[in-house]
Amino acid sequence: MFGIPAGTPMSYETFLAAVHPDDRDYVDRVWSNSLRNKAMPYDLEHRIVVNGEVKWVREKAELEFDDRGELLGGFGTTQDVTELKRAEQALRELNETLERRVAERTAVAEQRARLLRRMTAELSRAEHRERNRLAAILHDDLQQLLLAARIRLAGITDGPESARRGDVQMVDGLLDECMRASRDLTMELSPPILRRGTLGEVVEWVGEWFGERHGLSVVVESAEAIPPVREHVQVFLFHAVRELLMNTVKHSGRKEARILLALDDGCVRIQVEDQGADFDAEVVRRKLDNAQSFGLLSIRERLEALEGRLEFETTPSGGARFRLIVPLESTAEPIGE
Repeated sequence: MFGIPAGTPMSYETFLAAVHPDDRDYVDRVWSNSLRNKAMPYDLEHRIVVNGEVKWVREKAELEFDDRGELLGGFGTTQDVTELKRAEQALRELNETLERRVAERTAVAEQRARLLRRMTAELSRAEHRERNRLAAILHDDLQQLLLAARIRLAGITDGPESARRGDVQMVDGLLDECMRASRDLTMELSPPILRRGTLGEVVEWVGEWFGERHGLSVVVESAEAIPPVREHVQVFLFHAVRELLMNTVKHSGRKEARILLALDDGCVRIQVEDQGADFDAEVVRRKLDNAQSFGLLSIRERLEALEGRLEFETTPSGGARFRLIVPLESTAEPIGE
C-alpha cells in the first residue's frame, strides 16, 4: 500500500518518508501525542505518495507500554480510503456549487424584486401623468368644444331662417372639431391599424405618425416579408418602437431615424437607430441595471417575458441603435399594456 519495496527494513522514518510532505508534521504530532498520552488511541487520516500518486489512508492502532511507560509495540490497521475521500471531495464541490448557484439566483431574484418595486412605482406615476394628460385633452379640447356647441344651441331662437341656419352650421362645425379631437386621441392611444394591419404596416404607420406630430423623418426598411405575430406581441412592439422614437425626439437632437425589420434565426428583429452624437451605451446599461430608465427597463422586462431580448449599442457616429428581438414562436402569455 505504501509502495515500499519488499525486504526494506521498516522504521518510523521509512514510514514518515512515504507520508505526503504537507501531512508529515500532522502525522508526527499525532504519533508523539499517542506516545505521551498513553490513553489516547492512534487514529488519523492522511495522505501518502505512492509512485507519484497521492492516496488517502486511515490508520488506527493501539499501543502497548511496559511498566516504565516504554513502548513495547502495537497492533492496528491501515485502510486505503482514497475513493471515499474523492467522493467526499466531489460532494463538497457539488455542495459549494449548489450553494453558489443558490446565492447567485437569490441575488438575481432580489435584484429583480427591487426592479419590480421600482417599475411598479414608476408605472403608477406614469399612469397618473397619463390620466392628467388625458384629462387635460378632454377638458381643453372636447369639453370646451361641446360647451360651445351647447351654448350655441341654447342661443338658437325663432329669429330669421338665415340666423338659425348660421347657428346650426356653427354647431355642426364644433361637432366636427369634437370628432376630429376624438379620432386623434383614439389614433394616438390605439390606432385601428394596430389590430388589422401587419407588423410592417404598423411600424410604417408609427413612422408616419412621428413625422406628422414631431417632424421626425423615419425611414422604414424591411429586408423580407415578416410573418404574422401574435396580437399581444404586435401591440407590445408598437408601443416599444414608439417609445424608442420618442427617445430620439427628446434626446438625439436630430430629425432623422431609421427602422429595419428582419427575420433572424426564427425571431423578428426590429432595429431602431438615429444619428445623434451623445449616446453612451455603457451609461444606459448602468442605468438599466439600477432601474433608472423606466421606459427602456419596461421594454427589456417585457421582451424577456416574451422570451426575447433587448440589445443596444452606440453607432459609429455616436447615435443610438436598439434591437427588439422576439421569437416568432413565443409561447409566452399576453402581457399587460
